[in-house]
Amino acid sequence: MKKKFGFYTLGTIALVLGTLLILGCVNPQDGTLVIENQENRSYQVDGLNGMGYIRLNLRDAVGRSTVRPDVPDINEIDAFNVILTLAGTSTTITENGYTSNDPILVPPGTYDVEVVAMIGTEAVAYGITEGVNVQGGTGGSTTVILREIVTGTGTGTFEWDITLPTGGDALSTAFMRIMPLRAQGQSQVDVDLRTGGNADDERTLVAGFYRVEIDLARSGYKSVTVVFILHVYGGLISSYDKALPVLKANEYIVTYYYNDAVDSTTVAATAGNIIHGSTLTAPTGIVNRDNSNLFLNGWFRNALLDGTAWVFGTGGDVVIGNTSLYAEWKAVDELKVVIELDYTDPKPPQLVGFVTSYDRNTATISVTITIDNAGDYANPTFEWLYEDGSAISGETGSSITLDFKHIDFMIVGSHTITVIVTERDASDIAFNWESADAVITVTDGP
Repeated sequence: MKKKFGFYTLGTIALVLGTLLILGCVNPQDGTLVIENQENRSYQVDGLNGMGYIRLNLRDAVGRSTVRPDVPDINEIDAFNVILTLAGTSTTITENGYTSNDPILVPPGTYDVEVVAMIGTEAVAYGITEGVNVQGGTGGSTTVILREIVTGTGTGTFEWDITLPTGGDALSTAFMRIMPLRAQGQSQVDVDLRTGGNADDERTLVAGFYRVEIDLARSGYKSVTVVFILHVYGGLISSYDKALPVLKANEYIVTYYYNDAVDSTTVAATAGNIIHGSTLTAPTGIVNRDNSNLFLNGWFRNALLDGTAWVFGTGGDVVIGNTSLYAEWKAVDELKVVIELDYTDPKPPQLVGFVTSYDRNTATISVTITIDNAGDYANPTFEWLYEDGSAISGETGSSITLDFKHIDFMIVGSHTITVIVTERDASDIAFNWESADAVITVTDGP
């Protein structure tokens, strides 16, 4: 009757079992074992003459984190149900609603000892120790570890309080998907957060592990998908109130100025809704308003025609913000065609330490993100995601190096890289998922 619930210890119960065949009283401290775990919860038992015995002494516990429920304080546990089953039989000794230090009498034999922690009518933690041998005239001890219930048995609550931007910053999409990570009797739950009341709400879910994705979109801005792992424990509440990332503008306007002898401020043409990272097609039909013998020789980023001309078309210059371009005019006899062959020497990427912000005008930026505690996971696999929720191709290790001169990273604002770690047992079966993210802010100057 082996049962397994969860993976993180909620508490430990130390059970001392024994029988006495001699006359006299038993010293309550003889054979007593107190076991404390990371949450500093301990349970102590004493004995009674002539029978086995169980007595529980309860103290406070400490909770955990990572989009999972707070472990209940010991004072929040209403009662413990203790079940002793005599091996090879259906004989059981049950003590429901156990809250005191009174002993539970145990005749000699071999027992399976089960303990269930209750809050109201909800079971919130479970533990079992099998094959506890109680022999006459001697004392023994065993330990029952209580763990969270995440095997699809029972239900828990996922609640969220998400503040959506309003007015001119309102989102066109704010959609959440709650997806079970293994077969656990729960179908996917979809929530449109923009529908009345859904941004501050909750859902009852079968206990287990979930992947949560929140799609955010707004016209003229780069879409983002927030991804995190959710743990739901039976009878407990998991809460999410993290602020949503601010969407970054990724559509721009390009303005072309005549820049002729009449003036340099009159607009010759405009191009709107230019997506970040796009190249441009040169405007046509633009003539010099002062001298028809002058021909358009190119477009520059300033009226003084400093620097190099804008390169149009495939492989040309790309737009990374609202852009102004100024016409250069030349007489026909000044026009020259210069052809140069220029091979770019390959440059290996230069890896630097992790930074939280950088100026996008810097020549080269490489950012290395490393999972420092990768060794804490059992047979882990790693999935790295861009902030739109798509996988970073070819990156499956515990460290990733990103080129932040890549056009996708040159949008001013914060950029989030998410990693999902999956742990697997010796049979290569996934049993736990965790998530984390790194936020790097891009600026446009010091």
